[in-house]
Amino acid sequence: MTKGARSRLSLLLDIVSVGILLVLLALVVRSRVFVDAPPAALNRVIEDSLWEAAWAAARHRGASDASVRILQFSDLECPACRRLAQELHSAGLDTIEDVAIGFLHYPLAQHRFAMRAALVSECAAARGSFWAAYDSLLARQDDFGLLPWSRILGDSVDEQGLDECVSSAKGSRLIESHRSLGRRIGIPGTPAVMINGLLLAAPPTAVTLDSIVAAARGTQP
Repeated sequence: MTKGARSRLSLLLDIVSVGILLVLLALVVRSRVFVDAPPAALNRVIEDSLWEAAWAAARHRGASDASVRILQFSDLECPACRRLAQELHSAGLDTIEDVAIGFLHYPLAQHRFAMRAALVSECAAARGSFWAAYDSLLARQDDFGLLPWSRILGDSVDEQGLDECVSSAKGSRLIESHRSLGRRIGIPGTPAVMINGLLLAAPPTAVTLDSIVAAARGTQP
């Protein structure tokens, strides 16, 4: 074999060796991805009695007996909860006649002002303005702890009256009852969304909401 032929053969063997190593590396990486990746989360149907109990306990926007009922467990300091509210609005679901939206409190311990915001919203509910407070609190999360709650709400309530209301045990008992329902259902975090008893694996986008609600409306008699 000539010197040139030997050089070409050596180069060919080097190329083949590198190719084999790359294939083996790809197989190793692929196997690690499959081993380490958690199983895909799935939507889950909630037991009827538990679903109805949760819906009955919620604050409702729209007719409580609407054919499509969207229920959320939410934390008023949670940025993802604010995004969900925006998605619901983008999909127009807060204004459609046969769609109702329900709200249950699930303030998280890691959010410093979440419990206080929940209590403030319940004080607003006592005056018949829960949903206005809900919209204001979510929109002004960045003001929590920086401005008086009465200014965040943007209505005529005075701060002293609000403090007295927040100090009442009534709101705390209601919020804890909502948390208890969330634990029984096994919600994965906030926001947790259920539509007609189906617990979604992840917060939906406006597009996802459109398709799910369309399907739910199509199944109604």
